[in-house]
Amino acid sequence: RRYDEARIALETALAASPDAAILWTDLGSLYARPLNNKPKAIEAFRAALKHDPSLAGTHFALGTLLAETGARAEGEKELAEAARLAEHPGMGSALPVRGDRAA
Repeated sequence: RRYDEARIALETALAASPDAAILWTDLGSLYARPLNNKPKAIEAFRAALKHDPSLAGTHFALGTLLAETGARAEGEKELAEAARLAEHPGMGSALPVRGDRAA
C-alpha cells in the first residue's frame, strides 16, 4: 500500500534528521488516520513537540487524539496550547484577526 511506503519514507527521513519536527508531525498524521494506529500517532506527535513546541497544529492533532482515546484532561491541555499558539503567532508576526480592517 502507498501508506506503508509513505511511512517507510518518513521513518527513513527521520533516521537521517531525527530533530525534524515536521517529519514527526507528518508521521503522526499518517499513523492517526490512514493507518489508524493512534498510540503510534500520539508518540510521533509528542516527538514533534519535543523538537518544536511552537507547532499549534501538532498540539491540536495531539489533543484531539488524546481526547478520542480517553485522556480527556491531557487532550484539553494540548487543545488549549494550540489555541494559545494560534492566537499569538511567534516571531513578532501580526496576522489579521476577523474583524480587523486594513487602515
